[in-house]
Amino acid sequence: MANLFVYGSLMYSDVLFAVTGARRRSETASLADHRVHTVKGKTYPALLRVAGAAAEGRLYRGLSAADLSRLDAFEGASYVRLRVLVITTRGRVLAFVYVWHLAPCKRLSTEAWRAEDFARDQRRRFATFWLRRRRRLRM
Repeated sequence: MANLFVYGSLMYSDVLFAVTGARRRSETASLADHRVHTVKGKTYPALLRVAGAAAEGRLYRGLSAADLSRLDAFEGASYVRLRVLVITTRGRVLAFVYVWHLAPCKRLSTEAWRAEDFARDQRRRFATFWLRRRRRLRM
């Protein structure tokens, strides 16, 4: 079983469920030396390594290999899954995270990605789209 640090659309358990079929609780976590950026023209963000910054997010525990396989497909070629140490209220935890690995200059904005804007404006449609896709593909 694996842990997963998330910082974007997957911070919402309904989106995680839509993608993986897994129902998990999450807890507050942060990742040092990383920053969350808006991807231009997209509803989801990207995470980049930035010395001195801190990315706030959520930690899911107990994900299966099948869950990670579905998440790999969801994240696609723009992201790479890495192991990192995240900080929670209970201490440091080893977890996977998806980090943007393409050249950042053209597709990323300097604007911070705002979780509350996503939740208000796009969350329901985003989760519904991925739930239908998972069911259609029988992921």
